[in-house]
Amino acid sequence: MTVKDTPEKYALGIGAVLSLFFVLLESLKTVRDSQWAGFPGSDGQAVPVGILVYAAMGCVASGILLRLVRGRVKETPALACALSLSGAIIWAGLSCFREETPTLDDVLVLGTLAAMGAATALGPRLLRVSSPHVLGYALVVLLLGFDALRRAAAEALFVADRGNVIALEMGKTIFAAALAFTLLLALTRPWPTLRALCLPIAFSSLLLLGRTMPGTVDPQQPPADAPPNLVFIVSDTLRADYLQRYGGPVPTPHLDALAESGADFDRAYALAPWTFPSMWGLIASQYPKGLSADGDDTWLEQIWRYVEDPGGVTLAEQLKAEGYRTAAMSANALLWGMPLATRGFDTLATAHPILLTREGPLRTLPFLHDALAALFPAWVYPRPHDTTLDLAQYADAWLNQNADAPFFLYVHYIDPHAPYDPPERYRNLQGPWPFFHPYTGGERWGIPQLVGDFAVAETDRDYVRDLYQGEIRYVDEFIGRLTTSLDRLGLRENTIIAFTSDHGEELWDHGDWGHGQSLHEELLHVPLIFAGPGIAPQRRHERVSAIDFTPTLAELMGLTPDAAWRGTSHAGALRNPE
Repeated sequence: MTVKDTPEKYALGIGAVLSLFFVLLESLKTVRDSQWAGFPGSDGQAVPVGILVYAAMGCVASGILLRLVRGRVKETPALACALSLSGAIIWAGLSCFREETPTLDDVLVLGTLAAMGAATALGPRLLRVSSPHVLGYALVVLLLGFDALRRAAAEALFVADRGNVIALEMGKTIFAAALAFTLLLALTRPWPTLRALCLPIAFSSLLLLGRTMPGTVDPQQPPADAPPNLVFIVSDTLRADYLQRYGGPVPTPHLDALAESGADFDRAYALAPWTFPSMWGLIASQYPKGLSADGDDTWLEQIWRYVEDPGGVTLAEQLKAEGYRTAAMSANALLWGMPLATRGFDTLATAHPILLTREGPLRTLPFLHDALAALFPAWVYPRPHDTTLDLAQYADAWLNQNADAPFFLYVHYIDPHAPYDPPERYRNLQGPWPFFHPYTGGERWGIPQLVGDFAVAETDRDYVRDLYQGEIRYVDEFIGRLTTSLDRLGLRENTIIAFTSDHGEELWDHGDWGHGQSLHEELLHVPLIFAGPGIAPQRRHERVSAIDFTPTLAELMGLTPDAAWRGTSHAGALRNPE
């Protein structure tokens, strides 16, 4: 069958190959991004959508090219030219919407397209197979490459220089698959029947490669004498009185379930109304060097006080010395400017909350996203970076690979700190803007900016409060996801979980919004929960300070409190309530 007879048939094959090639290229670009935190299930829609879009473009471009040369050029050279030129046309179209061109990407992409065209031209001649077979083998090789990318990306999430490591693993798989198929076809040249089995063999190999990722820990029951694990969760800017558990309006079923299984303090107080001094007291168990950012020093001047190291030993350092694997994952990027917060952790992961990033069904396809964003702005749109989802991906990946040894995992969600942008399912009101983003970049949505006096019309304040409540419910969802991961891995019964917040949020209770400007109840009253082995279920009503947090955790973990800590341990009361 020649191109003259059925160009549409070959256009479909070329479109399929190009669709997988460009989706693989997009996925590699995504995982090489420094902000990438893993592929959540919600991004799965991007792959089929991307395949359909690229297949349509590939079929149209190659169909036109094949019709132009029908009857003039032989079948094999025509297919090779159509494949390479169609891909080049698609790439040129996408490049119009890139911020920087040309780049090394152009050389690699165009070079790969040329190589694919050469393979299509030489394959039938050297291996005595039809052009459709060559396209079929190309599809299988690309599928194998996509599977290798998926597995390597999940395993290398916390590997240094992960982008190059992932690309190398994917490239090795593609090269090995292409070489293996070439040899297989060459060796089976005298046996057409055996050669016909090459594609089924290839697909079987693909299914085998989709096995459980190496490095993932299988669920297992820890031995009876295993030391307890520790998970420390902070929900930034969470005021206690908004939770139903403390008399507020927001239901938090997962947090409630955690509290019911352990000890819940209903009169716990942070040491300061903003992050740096509060976390200093929480982690170092020392009194902060200041309270409010509106005192004699400016906010930035006070931050520099906490760049100093307070000395002593952190809980992470104590546990690391005992053989624990340690990881800290924070969406409050400021914390990494305080060395105290990072000492003793083997793994550090950060997500940045105040960036506007791609959202929509194609956010993991950056080239296609940017093109469609320019052509159809309503389809794709920038939103605040979903750091809560990022941390969930980080935590899942880290637990999957480190749950076979005692561990200490610290997860610091930025939500419900601004920007407020909960999912639609957690919103009860509609307001004048899609989200509340009081930082640079929000002006494109008409959102008031934090310049001088922060003024939100009184008629809009209920909407802002509703977004804040939605953020609380969103964090609660991922607290449930984290505890579910512990259950899945068989670790829940041997893991101490501690939950709290660094401070609250004023939502015009006293005429202002935000935090750091006063010491009112809504800024200092925070939730505090301990659950796990040896902790009796109870509700405690005594007043407790965040400075007691680290000594309590240390004693619960069987450690001796450091001499530099100023807090008092409540571990005895948690084990043996009156």
